[in-house]
Amino acid sequence: MTPKIVNLTAQTVSKNIADALAGAPAPHQEIFSIPYYRQQLIARVLSRMQNHCLVCEDNVPSHQLAALFHPLEQQTEIDRLIREQMGRVTEENIGWTDSVQVPDYPSVFRAVDKRAT
Repeated sequence: MTPKIVNLTAQTVSKNIADALAGAPAPHQEIFSIPYYRQQLIARVLSRMQNHCLVCEDNVPSHQLAALFHPLEQQTEIDRLIREQMGRVTEENIGWTDSVQVPDYPSVFRAVDKRAT
């Protein structure tokens, strides 16, 4: 087996973005369905927080390990950064926020917040 480096934070951020977008308004679902903007959002969130990486064998299901490295406090920070950067990516790259009001993000993250309770 070949060892590989796994960024557990990137996996968590990607999952949390998918969860957030599931309940997001249609304009946000549309923009972040475009891979370029989704990757831009992931990169911005990751660059603003500490990342956790490990080396494991190819056959280890690294997605199961991600939860071990992100306590509730860090999950909350990840969700906050996603909300913040989702609005910024939209405003900076699309320009349609003049005609479409950016939603209040706590309502977008209802599904994510339920996990914390």
